[in-house]
Amino acid sequence: MGSRRANWVECICDAQLDSQPGSYGQQFGAINSMSNPSISEMRGLVKLREKRTFARSIQPADPVGRFMSVHANYDYGQDLLVWENALPMMEAPYVGNRYQQHRGLDAVADFDLTFRGKESEVIDFYAPAADIFIVSDKALEIIEGLDPDAVELRRATLKGNGFARPMNVIMPGRLIEAVDPDASDVTVHYKETVPGVSAIRVNFPSGVIFKKLSPEIHAFKDLDIKDWFWSRELLETAKACGVLGLYAKHPSGQSIYENLYL
Repeated sequence: MGSRRANWVECICDAQLDSQPGSYGQQFGAINSMSNPSISEMRGLVKLREKRTFARSIQPADPVGRFMSVHANYDYGQDLLVWENALPMMEAPYVGNRYQQHRGLDAVADFDLTFRGKESEVIDFYAPAADIFIVSDKALEIIEGLDPDAVELRRATLKGNGFARPMNVIMPGRLIEAVDPDASDVTVHYKETVPGVSAIRVNFPSGVIFKKLSPEIHAFKDLDIKDWFWSRELLETAKACGVLGLYAKHPSGQSIYENLYL
């Protein structure tokens, strides 16, 4: 454990040029003093069968921001790792959102993980199901080293042809309302999904800008967005340490912003 910690510290040093505070600019810069309601308040202002867009009241000084959404990189054969005893969607672990309650990793007694390739093909980051990620010890130490509260964790063993190695089943451990309603366009749709059943849906037609979060926060999920977000500091550290198996993109999804591949 001590030697892995030392390696993580070396990776932090290697990433410093790209992850110094301020490297990505201040996240917001208000142009006027007007403000929108919070997204929770917006939801209460929309009537049944109404669809309403709350336009941003400011332009962000830095539209790039500090966070990117992370996804499995399928250049590395993500399908070689199989979660054999995966549960049906409505029973599986789930971070939760405004509409569904949290179900923790203890919903699964033991994670049965198998690998259908060579041991040399095992990478550091897999995403076999919504909100479920399988990561190496190296990736976990990087995440927890920067943000100890970032994940919920279960230890597991990955079994392959002639080998077994420890892996970590994680899910995002922080769920917050992170979108800045002043710097983002917010559409709220209070619709009747079937007769007698209604739901309020929130989306962001122009992408999102996040609030200025604490510098100690490096990973989170937002109440209204399905993706998991990592800070650029965390991504640059993972890259410097040679973590493989993920890619990250700007929250807006616009092609003008460059994706980061690991």
